[in-house]
Amino acid sequence: MVRKIKNKKIKGEIFDEFLIEENFTKTEEDEEFERILEEQEAQAEKFYSSVPLTLDAIEEIMERAEKLPSGKVKKIEIGDKYEKKFMFLLLCMYGIFDIDIERGPEINLENDYMSYEKNMRKNFLAKYNIDSALELNKVILHLLNNGAVETWKKYIEAESLGKALEIHQIKMNKKAKERKYEFIKKFKDKVPEDILLGWSLKETLILVHCGDYFGYLSKEETDRTIKLIFTKLIKNYKTWKEYGISCLIGELLEKYQNGKKKIPYGELHYEISCLEELLSEEAEGEWLENPWVQL
Repeated sequence: MVRKIKNKKIKGEIFDEFLIEENFTKTEEDEEFERILEEQEAQAEKFYSSVPLTLDAIEEIMERAEKLPSGKVKKIEIGDKYEKKFMFLLLCMYGIFDIDIERGPEINLENDYMSYEKNMRKNFLAKYNIDSALELNKVILHLLNNGAVETWKKYIEAESLGKALEIHQIKMNKKAKERKYEFIKKFKDKVPEDILLGWSLKETLILVHCGDYFGYLSKEETDRTIKLIFTKLIKNYKTWKEYGISCLIGELLEKYQNGKKKIPYGELHYEISCLEELLSEEAEGEWLENPWVQL
């Protein structure tokens, strides 16, 4: 800590006396540093504190999202150089990629952080039980064909929990289905039936990049699928806010259906915090600074 020293002579035997606290005075810089440190410690304590994972807590998060600005929009032509940047901006809410428009999705495995990024991609494939090109293509096809949206509708149409439990879903146990049923019944009248479309296209985009990296997709397949994702997104969404809320609800649904009664505050509020930052004027958020596109 930088400190201002009171005027006092230093002579060998009185050096220890000189070092005592009363011979120092705090500067404004010291006080500001201590204030920032205390704030950071309080934020860290809050971030890791355990909070109830309830539908009411999720509803409060969704209400925060509704208050956000929509962001700007601009028209572009097919092949516009902004298109590539836009596709990477779509992933700004997620930590699987260190977003760098120029670098693209390539990874330098000699870098420790990039090795961590590689493991994140492996885990993302494992989330969908993918260990081959065939399995990857099945999941991508399911998502591109509105699989997540159709499953949401099936839960709405289910006349009872018993009927909902009969809905086929990969890697979904009874408890997860029960909580998914609770979630959808709670919010079905507050969001569009296709609310998960943006989230599912985001998932597809991440899967495509993972498949490209691990050699499950050729460059031609990767480019073609990204074009399909781009077309569906700009056809169905008009603003960053609309797309962001879809992604937010998809992530909240996943957290809730996983069955934990309590989770860290930071985990529960991660996506809404990212969304607020991306659409923040004060922080010059990426989504607020870079427009959504229309053809």
